[in-house]
Amino acid sequence: MRENERMTYVKRPGNTDAETSGVVFKDSGLFMPFTTSTQFESEQPYDAFQAFVIVAHNGDFQSAIRDLRNDGFGSQPEPGIPDDALFDYETATDDDIDEMLSLLQSLEVDSTVIIDEPDRAISLRFGLDDYIFGTMGNFSLVQGKAKSRKSYFLSALMAAAISTHDVCGHIRGHLSDRVNIYIDTEQGDWHASNAKKRIQSMAGLDSRINYDNFKHYRFRGLLTNKERLKLTDYIMQSFENIGLVVIDGIVDLASKGVNDEEEATAIASKLLEWTSNNDCHVCIVLHENKNDRNAKGHLGSYLVQKAETTVSLAKSETMPGASDIVPEYTRNKEFPSMSMTITGYDTIELELLESLEPVSQRVWTSDDQRRLLPSIVGKNLPQAIKFISDTESVPTRSAEKLLNEMEADSMFTITKNGRSKIITQNDII
Repeated sequence: MRENERMTYVKRPGNTDAETSGVVFKDSGLFMPFTTSTQFESEQPYDAFQAFVIVAHNGDFQSAIRDLRNDGFGSQPEPGIPDDALFDYETATDDDIDEMLSLLQSLEVDSTVIIDEPDRAISLRFGLDDYIFGTMGNFSLVQGKAKSRKSYFLSALMAAAISTHDVCGHIRGHLSDRVNIYIDTEQGDWHASNAKKRIQSMAGLDSRINYDNFKHYRFRGLLTNKERLKLTDYIMQSFENIGLVVIDGIVDLASKGVNDEEEATAIASKLLEWTSNNDCHVCIVLHENKNDRNAKGHLGSYLVQKAETTVSLAKSETMPGASDIVPEYTRNKEFPSMSMTITGYDTIELELLESLEPVSQRVWTSDDQRRLLPSIVGKNLPQAIKFISDTESVPTRSAEKLLNEMEADSMFTITKNGRSKIITQNDII
């Protein structure tokens, strides 16, 4: 349609009164759709590969990879381990050996040394039960689909960090004597201002006053993801006595999108460096894939591996207006799933999801897989998910988990059938 120095404006096919349906940023090549009338999630960035996966392969990454390889794109890595990744003892000098030995000894776990448990950053309390959400020197990940109210949960976590009392009756912070920082990469001035007021109100503080222990920054106006990463790195190096840092969302610090493996590794390493050097806790946000419940791309995979705690948010299937908060992974005692409801006062209420836990925790067996396979062959993924959810009386999330397990076990593949993609049974089960 038109362009300027920063971006190219595009319009979706079909009739629309909107002047533009999205933009392509020239520095990163990322596509940001605004319309809600396409298969893309509105206001979520996509790199070229992600856009190709959605447009040409209905969100099936493996199918897209096979298609590109068949067309001659990409290259397979050389087999084996690179020579410089191994230690050649026969040709090593004495200094090389001493250096490796010294490194190895520094990393040995010494039973005679008492290591203190890391200080708590955020705790969750239900009655007499107390759970660790995050500790100092670590980071946590909050994932979920667009508009699953992740920012409200983050507001409650930050409110607990700056407050001296429990927030929403269950979230306890231990960081009111430190500087707590909220970095918002998505919202404009008005929404960012309202978010800060919400946080301070949740904390029982005057929303019209700036407090020394709370800094709230809006990074949306910065031109590139590289600038956002650089300014975040400056914050982590220049501030002293940091407590909790919220980065909402981490993908806006990634210049190459979510599927660049090298950059994903670097960002995960940088988070570990920031939390270690500052003895603080960082909570980051990342969207889930549109067609499953996994955090997006290589970036999501690496962050889940390194995070102390990963929680997912999804709109409740049983309670209108509520969101389910589910602990996916934690290195500490697992806390219970929660239901979050937004009140008329722009705050939230939390309650346990005890009544739903037996269903959501169902463990699928190989017998279940074999029994259900014939019934889902020939269906597309949404049809298969609905069939399993209806016939087995389980939430959509549990049905998605079963399909992921069956695909990982090579029980079926997704094949193209005209414009749709259907489940095809593999020959060997």
